[in-house]
Amino acid sequence: MGDPIITVEAWTPGLPVSFSGLGVTLRSMVPADVDDKLLERLRDPRVSSQLMLGTLNRDAFLRGLARFDNRRSFFLAITPRGNRDLLGFAFVRTDAQLVSVITLAVTDIQQWRRNVSAAAMYLLRLFLFDTVKVHKLACRVFSTNPTVSAALEDYGWVREGVLREAEAEGRDGRRDIVLFGMMRAEHLAGKMVKPYLP
Repeated sequence: MGDPIITVEAWTPGLPVSFSGLGVTLRSMVPADVDDKLLERLRDPRVSSQLMLGTLNRDAFLRGLARFDNRRSFFLAITPRGNRDLLGFAFVRTDAQLVSVITLAVTDIQQWRRNVSAAAMYLLRLFLFDTVKVHKLACRVFSTNPTVSAALEDYGWVREGVLREAEAEGRDGRRDIVLFGMMRAEHLAGKMVKPYLP
């Protein structure tokens, strides 16, 4: 598989990170990114129902930003390449065993069918495997979002299990969480992702 052109701006552990390719840029999120537009998008039930974040306000979001060290944990803004408009964000937490757990959210609903999440996830895979040197990637998806599960499998992720009825849904319901993983060899064997097209 040929890697896309990816540019990682001289990252030093502990300092902000920025990398680009496939039409998107992922960069360390800053407090100015937490604006009314982002908070409004997070309140949209179509977005919030797919996130495992609970209720977020500006203060909670800013406190969360402070907990990412840019060493093994990252809070990244996803923007179009060459543009600062926020399309979404990604959290990454890496444990002592070098397993990175990724949460990725495209909060701009108008962009959902334009390949933002696939392009951003692919760049994140490259960065984590090649620059951070992690051993494995993991992510969780609600069972109520089969489109995302199918896309992950299509791009080489392996379904590793299901946490049955692990998350409350609505007033009385529960939903499963599907666990996905990817090893470096699976990343290298996966197919190329199409770029984001604004």
